[in-house]
Amino acid sequence: MTTVTFYIQKDGIIYKLNGGKGAEQGKIQNADAESFLSQKKPGRLNVILPKPELIFRKIQFPFSGRRKINLVLPSELENMLPEDPLSYRYSFEFFYAGKNRTDVNVYAIQEITCSYWKNLAKKHGAKLSFFSDALLFNGLLNQYTAEKNHIAVYGIEDYLLVNITENGIPSGFYSYDFKPSGNAEVRELIKDIISRKDLPVFVYAEDRIKQEFLPAGTKINTMEILPGIEKQFLFHSLASVKAFKKLQPAKLSHVKKLPVYGMALAGILLIASILSFSTYLRASGKQRQIDKLNADMNGMFAAAFPEAAKIVDPLAQAKEKVLNGQGSAAPGFPSVLKNMAEITSLFPEGMNAQVDQFTVSGNNITVSGSVDTLRSLETVKTNIENSKNFTITNMGTISFDSKNRVNFNITIGII
Repeated sequence: MTTVTFYIQKDGIIYKLNGGKGAEQGKIQNADAESFLSQKKPGRLNVILPKPELIFRKIQFPFSGRRKINLVLPSELENMLPEDPLSYRYSFEFFYAGKNRTDVNVYAIQEITCSYWKNLAKKHGAKLSFFSDALLFNGLLNQYTAEKNHIAVYGIEDYLLVNITENGIPSGFYSYDFKPSGNAEVRELIKDIISRKDLPVFVYAEDRIKQEFLPAGTKINTMEILPGIEKQFLFHSLASVKAFKKLQPAKLSHVKKLPVYGMALAGILLIASILSFSTYLRASGKQRQIDKLNADMNGMFAAAFPEAAKIVDPLAQAKEKVLNGQGSAAPGFPSVLKNMAEITSLFPEGMNAQVDQFTVSGNNITVSGSVDTLRSLETVKTNIENSKNFTITNMGTISFDSKNRVNFNITIGII
């Protein structure tokens, strides 16, 4: 059976064909994919997506029940993605750390991308499999080294991929398309990642990329693997190995109504659900959510700043009081609103920034959003690190949207 493997790139498709009358490899334009499949008639089509087409999110839950996690995942994803969660298909990895904690790695692919390749494979009678270069590279490193904590760098032509693995689990994926005007920013960002993590660095990249983008003095473990295979065809070879992870993108499942076996059973299930993860339940109506949020913010503001005579815009008022050093929180009151205001003040006035999600868990705060440039993100990072009350504990995945805005996910520790 003939197998065609496509590695999708911004400027074309790197392909490899095996089986049938022999082997063939090369590069075609993205628009020529259908005519290529029509001519080659493969029985299997492997599609390797580059990191920019894969959105990675990491979610932590304070419980371990898989059923509970599946119930709350859709609502958790609502504010973590650039678009509506229904615009994506998902693969999940679950990592259990005891009875009271579960980490979930979320891999999201746009629905339009999945549908395009699914329809193309169906039209030409090929069995379709999805892969990600980031996950294939992570799988390769897990077999290449016994190190459970490391940074891995892959680079060809004008594309750079950086993976971070901690405790044997992927914790961050970064990718960059080189542009002469932005190479200095990319160098600074990679320098920051490597210096901040202080982990072994494994590199599978062209020499010019090592010289131009890796900080001077970095102790590099050059990967000597698969001799005779050009670097641009590395992932094609890995996709043919069963041990490496396939993506199985599926639509986000919706909670089905529970069958009614009696009022008593329904009551027990409802009470158990509320007690076990009540903080994750959401009101059914958007307006009720907004009303409750406004009421909660007003309540938090009143508790944090009891001297305030009138509440108009609690977040803006809190920010002003923090900046001017006015007021004091009520004794023993954990002022979420004050933390929000203080972190907001670390984004310089006039910066084109947007905060989409602000999550507080104990002494950690996770902020997700977007800024206009990498330089703006670096400014925010520096302001947080230089503040007296906060420190960055994790710099999550950085990606670019269709308008070239920089999406970020930062976990901030309260000092």
